[in-house]
Amino acid sequence: MSSPPSPKRPRPSPSLETWIKSHGGYIHPSLSLLPSPLGSTGLFTSTPLPPSSKIITVPSSCIITENVARESDIGKACLAQNPNVDSKFILQAFVALGITVPSSTNYEPYFSSLPKTDPTPYSWSPSHLSLLKSTNLLASLLLLKSSLKKSYTTSFPSSYKSLINLPQFELSCSLIRSRSFPGHLINVTGSILLPYLDMANHEHVCPVTWSCSENEVSLVNEGKVVGEVFNNYGGKGGESMLMCYGFCGEEMEGEMYGLEVGVRGEGGVRKMGPYYVRRRGEEQFPKELWKVLDGGGEEEEEEEEEGVSAEAVEMLLETLEKRLEPFEDTRERDDEARAKGSGAGEHEVLFASRYRVGQRLVLEEAVETLKEMLGTVDEYIDDADDVDDKVSENKV
Repeated sequence: MSSPPSPKRPRPSPSLETWIKSHGGYIHPSLSLLPSPLGSTGLFTSTPLPPSSKIITVPSSCIITENVARESDIGKACLAQNPNVDSKFILQAFVALGITVPSSTNYEPYFSSLPKTDPTPYSWSPSHLSLLKSTNLLASLLLLKSSLKKSYTTSFPSSYKSLINLPQFELSCSLIRSRSFPGHLINVTGSILLPYLDMANHEHVCPVTWSCSENEVSLVNEGKVVGEVFNNYGGKGGESMLMCYGFCGEEMEGEMYGLEVGVRGEGGVRKMGPYYVRRRGEEQFPKELWKVLDGGGEEEEEEEEEGVSAEAVEMLLETLEKRLEPFEDTRERDDEARAKGSGAGEHEVLFASRYRVGQRLVLEEAVETLKEMLGTVDEYIDDADDVDDKVSENKV
C-alpha cells in the first residue's frame, strides 16, 4: 500500500470551471461564484436567465461516488484498518484527504474550491452554541461529535493520522452533509458529490428540473432568474437546514419538532421515535405517536380506526408545554434578532433565532390543537352528564 501523500502542492490547480468544462461539462456563461447574503458562497448570474435555461451539467468523470472513494488508496487503507467499515465513512476519509492535500486526488480543482471552515453549528463557538440551549439540535450535535470522534479513533487509517487530524475529518463530514446528493440520481448507491452544482444555495419556491443519467447530471431553471441562482433542496425544516448547511430561512416549509417517547417494559425503559410534530395540518401529529401514547406499539395494526384517548392527549399536552418553556423564555431575544435580519451582525445569532422561532411556532400550534382536542372531550363529557341528570330527574 502506498504511503500518504505529501501536503505540498507540486503544480497550480486549474479553476473549477475550467476543470468541469475540460471534462465535457457545461456552466452557463453568465454564472460566477460570489459571497452570498446567507453567509456562504453562492452562484450568481450577471444577466437575467430566462425560463428553461440550463444552468450546469456535471459529467460523470467529475462526480465523486462512494465507489470512487473505496477504490482510492485511502479507501483501501480504511478497509485494511477495519474490513467492516461502511462506504459512507470511506467517502468521509477520501474527502478529508482531498481537502488536506487536494493534489493527491483527481479532483484537485474541486477540493481546492471547498470552504476551509465549517459554517454549521457543529463548529460554533461555545457562546454561539449557548443560543441553542434546550433544543433538539444541540442534543444532536453533542451526539454527532461523540460519534465522529469514536469513528476517527477506531476506523481512520493509522498511516494517515499524522496527515489528517480529527478537526479535518470533522470538516470533511460537514462538507458531505451539506453538499452530498442521493446516488440514485446516477443509478449508484450511497451519496455522491456534484462539483460546482453543489455551490447553489437553497430556495424552497425555486422551480428547477433535474436531468440525470449515468453520464451526467444537469440542473435546469424553470423560472426567470436575476441575481443569485438557487437550487431546491425540498421541504426542509429549520433544524435540518441549520444542522446540514449552517443557515435557515424564515418559517421553513418543513418545520417540525422531534419527540422521543420512553416506553416502560420488562427490560426497562425503551426509547421510541423520534416522532415529528408539524405545523397545523393533516399530519400535525403522526399516528404512530398516538399508538405509543395509548399503550400500544407503533407496529401494531388496528382493524378499525380508533379515536385518541383523553389520557394520551393530556400526556402529550403536558410534555409539549414543558418543551415550549425554554422557547418562551427567549421569545423577546429571538423575535428581536429575527426582526433585525442580516443586520443582527452575526449570522449565528440570526439563524439560531430563526430556528428557535420555528420550533416555538410548531410547539405553540401543537399545544393549541391539543387544548382544542381536550375541550371537545370535555364538552362531550358535560353533555353526557346533562343527559344522565335528565334521566335521573325523569325517574323521580
